[in-house]
Amino acid sequence: MLQSVLPLVARCGANAIARLVRHGFFPAGSGVIEVDIEPATTTRPFELLECGALRQRSAVALFSNLSRTIAATECNQLRRSLGWRPDECQAVGVEAHGPGNALLFTLEHEQLVAVSSAAR
Repeated sequence: MLQSVLPLVARCGANAIARLVRHGFFPAGSGVIEVDIEPATTTRPFELLECGALRQRSAVALFSNLSRTIAATECNQLRRSLGWRPDECQAVGVEAHGPGNALLFTLEHEQLVAVSSAAR
């Protein structure tokens, strides 16, 4: 959301700031995101017909209360399957109420940033 949605909201004329307060993983949950939105005085339309050239790609394997090897294995598999460089996927430990793991992919294009996830 921080990288993908907020820049598009800004194109429409609204100003928004979001902060990840705490990660949350199913089933324990308890993740918290705070969003402050300043209403737009006027809105602007925009067309988004293509994403443009790929500028950068990255992935992060988040893990909480689990072995780091799980996230590292995901990054290694991603690199082998997609031919990504070692610096394009990082295993990152985070604080959360329960155990969890998510693999987030980020593709930064000229016109937008696409973020997708795989979780278990």
